[in-house]
Amino acid sequence: MGVVELFQRSDVPVKAQSGYMQFLEQMCGYASRFLEGRRRNQGMTEDLKSQFWTDFEQLMLRMQRSLHEQEVADAVASDSRALLGCDRIAVASRKGRSVQILAVSGQSSVNPRANLIAAMAKLARRVIEMGETLKYTGRIEGLAPQVEEPLAAFVQESGSRMVLLVPTFESPPLVRKQGEEADREQRRARPKATGCLIIEQLAESEPAPQLEQRSELLADHAGAALWNARQHERIFGLKLWTAVGSVREWFHGRKLMITLAVAAALLVLVAAMTLIRLEYPVTAEGKLMPVEQHAVFATWDGLITREGLRVDGNQVVSASDVLIVLENEELDGQIEEAAATVRKQQMLVQAKEEEIRKTESQKNAVDTETARNGELNRERLRVELERLQGDELIARQQLKTLENRRETKLKVLA
Repeated sequence: MGVVELFQRSDVPVKAQSGYMQFLEQMCGYASRFLEGRRRNQGMTEDLKSQFWTDFEQLMLRMQRSLHEQEVADAVASDSRALLGCDRIAVASRKGRSVQILAVSGQSSVNPRANLIAAMAKLARRVIEMGETLKYTGRIEGLAPQVEEPLAAFVQESGSRMVLLVPTFESPPLVRKQGEEADREQRRARPKATGCLIIEQLAESEPAPQLEQRSELLADHAGAALWNARQHERIFGLKLWTAVGSVREWFHGRKLMITLAVAAALLVLVAAMTLIRLEYPVTAEGKLMPVEQHAVFATWDGLITREGLRVDGNQVVSASDVLIVLENEELDGQIEEAAATVRKQQMLVQAKEEEIRKTESQKNAVDTETARNGELNRERLRVELERLQGDELIARQQLKTLENRRETKLKVLA
């Protein structure tokens, strides 16, 4: 970024030179942090803000897609590091008096016996017990006494210059009790922390721009998703009840009506065969009239073309027959764009897989340092591959949703 040159007198004592160098180093640190902060603030354009909310929406989608606490924690740890602009983020959860580190960004699994994970768990326990956000920027003055020792141990083990711990809480009920007594109990009740997010910066002691506000926002959504997943996993006999619910769901909709119709027809047939002894023929003249009349209409905007007409005038049709197929250029354009996105993600996944295969061919390196760097590189590539595969899955689901919309919304049925 720049160079600072110091001129001093030749008769300065040797002992004073070290003090000058420390002062110069400290001033250079302040200047570099100021220039870097100004550069980042200038870079926060509207496009970057829009990109942040787009990435945040994708992260929320990944978190809400699963009802397993471990999968939600992995999604938070793997995707939120780039979203917040930090070096490492971890997810901690408390069950009873035990605190467990569920996921760490850049790691496919967590070893609870590792020194770093053990120190992180001890610090997270203190923060969860307090239920307040803890920020460390190089100084421990003013911090609670119960967190000084575990914080010092964690900083020494991790080497982080900035540490931010944001607690997550239980989700309050959507429907609350009414009345003054309920309001007083709600004000007296203190929300219970169920975990926390551990956010680290290894090079800078000053938090990145808007890091604290974005961390609080992420903690609210991640805490709600983790709490919902934990509530779901608490259901006794979950797999059994899931199977029962799947069978029960099979009878919904048209299948239920068909089953009831067949059962009713059988009962009517048995009753007729039992009660009716003689036939009573009746002859009369009448006029056929429809029992039910239905108006057909389009459920989506579109253009009616000659090719879209599926019936002719005075043609007899049955229920659910296709009468008209509309054309919607906007929806067709969205489908083409989604298909292009799927192809692009496929190419990225294939390229990443090819890169992993190339690194696998260099696996048997003689040099220990080279082998370790290769293993770290392969682990990083696998994490990136999982992220790309997740993006590809999201693109495929979006394409499928658009195709289903075109299939269902642009058809006028009898």
